[in-house]
Amino acid sequence: MSKPSAIAAISPAIDHTDETLFKSFDLNRWFILGFLTFVQTLVGGSQISVNYPNDIPEETTQILNRVYQWIIGNLTASAIIGGGITFLAIAIFLLLNWLSARGAFAYLDCIVNRKAEVTKPWVDNALEADSFFLFRVIFNLVFVVLIFCELAPVAVTAFGMSQAGGLSTSALLFATSSVICLALFITTVLLFFLLSSVLIDFVLPIQFMRRISCSEALKTVWNLIKSNPVVFLIYWVMKVIIGFVFSIITFIVCCLTCCCAALPVVGQTILQPLFVFNRSYPLFLLKQFGPEFDPFDQNVHAGEVAIEHSTPDGSTFNDIQSPIIDADPLPPGPPESKTGISD
Repeated sequence: MSKPSAIAAISPAIDHTDETLFKSFDLNRWFILGFLTFVQTLVGGSQISVNYPNDIPEETTQILNRVYQWIIGNLTASAIIGGGITFLAIAIFLLLNWLSARGAFAYLDCIVNRKAEVTKPWVDNALEADSFFLFRVIFNLVFVVLIFCELAPVAVTAFGMSQAGGLSTSALLFATSSVICLALFITTVLLFFLLSSVLIDFVLPIQFMRRISCSEALKTVWNLIKSNPVVFLIYWVMKVIIGFVFSIITFIVCCLTCCCAALPVVGQTILQPLFVFNRSYPLFLLKQFGPEFDPFDQNVHAGEVAIEHSTPDGSTFNDIQSPIIDADPLPPGPPESKTGISD
């Protein structure tokens, strides 16, 4: 078996994209895959930048002051409304993460099997998707807590410097701690995006293949990364380059379609070749690590093994069987009689 290569995985990913979308062109398939792409990108999707005015109108300021005064005068009602809004926000966050996890597994199923379905892959991968959902929610919450802990000192620093009124010793110390916190913040954000890539690109396919939990799949992927750090480093460098190229292509397509490509589902359908390639690329990298990491081998999905048998005419065939599970030995039978039957 040749050594895994992140660059060598690009060509088969392109071929798989061509075979999935173009060789048997079906507009309905494009639309279904576009819908699943939209669902899986509900969390961590593209953002639209909005430029806010620097000056807040006087009318807006007056409205905000009235709202503030009402909150101060109605603390109980404000607490109830605030709690309801918080609960609603958490519910929406969990719902979007759950839909994203289900959509990601359904989309992977369609890409691997070159089909366009929603209901069947949505149900078939329910257990693995729910495990992935719970793990990613915890992962995101840990990230939010870390960001809060890193930005809180920055807020304290800004307040301390404003109170100091000049470049006093305390203000300089606050400024130094602010720089350190910002450095930690940038490092945390980079690690977040790196670990998110590990989850989506590798942990999710391992779950799909072996029907295991997210934590078990993460252990498997971590062992692969430890054994092949250079391969994965090159992979992420290639991902950055490919992402830059895809951003340019997306911008050009948005301009040519009068921003229709920015619409939900429509954009994901038009840009489906980019999404199929982006999903296929890590799959073909995993495939290079051996048959047990081949997501396109249906036997791997069920944890089955192929046993080769020979026929009398010299030909062979494979008998697919589940792995043998050790069982307790049967109790020994009665000893055989060594003497004949007496007359």
